Amino acid sequence: MSVSNLDDQIAEFLGRTADRVDPDLSELELMDSSGIALLLRISHQFGPLQVCRAKPLVRRVIEVTGLTAVLRLDEDVP
Repeated sequence: MSVSNLDDQIAEFLGRTADRVDPDLSELELMDSSGIALLLRISHQFGPLQVCRAKPLVRRVIEVTGLTAVLRLDEDVP
């Protein structure tokens, strides 16, 4: 599934309020710039995210972008 396939759900989600958002990325096999852009859109709305259960490849994408201050990685590597 791609970010563009989720547009309606994303718009609905961004219309909500929450004190904290911790996306579980355990089922995500890979992530490109559109995935990073989506996470940044969410963090713009809700503040820094605690990214949970990201696989090593996804973790690496977040790390090399230099965005770990906004997309905080948990310590539990699946």
